Amino acid sequence: ARAVSSGTLGDASVAEHPPQIVFWPFSGVGGICQLITAGALPQPMLLLEKFTVAGFVAAAKNHRPPLVSLTPSGARMIIEAKVPREDLSGVKMIFGGSGPLDADLQERFEEIYGIPIYWGYGATEFCGTVVRWTPEMRQEFAVSKRGSIGRGMPDVDIRVVDPATGAPRGPDEEGVLEARVPEIGPDWIRTTDLVTMDSDRFIFHRGRNDGA
Repeated sequence: ARAVSSGTLGDASVAEHPPQIVFWPFSGVGGICQLITAGALPQPMLLLEKFTVAGFVAAAKNHRPPLVSLTPSGARMIIEAKVPREDLSGVKMIFGGSGPLDADLQERFEEIYGIPIYWGYGATEFCGTVVRWTPEMRQEFAVSKRGSIGRGMPDVDIRVVDPATGAPRGPDEEGVLEARVPEIGPDWIRTTDLVTMDSDRFIFHRGRNDGA
């Protein structure tokens, strides 16, 4: 259930018959989420051995999937290759993760291709995504929350705590992110990611507490 929610922005209705383009390895949670989503919906997959601009664009042109997944480097490579806007005209939204997305890169990509990017944050220990943007959030907060990784998904609890004491941090105070995922268990799961959460519960990634 968590994998399908991660793979469809929490809305399985966005998954249509065109195959999803898959280049994430199945040894990681990103690939596992795509694999399980394809089987559960059901939805075919178009497997790429690895991400290349030529391979990704050819798949997008031929099959016109409405939702595709990208990494920050993938988005940058598409811009640098000067891929024509019409080659991605079938794509209606992009969901991504794996690392921080620079706000300037996001705005440049969206300006060139007219495709909204919905970034998310997850991990293997959460069985997928726990923080993400939605179309409704973008409509209201795209400008005022620039650089945020989104809000916690409805089925999880998110908090920010002091990395040394575990004491809860207040709005805009930096600490490590913890999540409680009911499907996994009742306990809070601590990460090594430094974040802040504002009064509207939008989360901003500030780096790693472990120096990685």
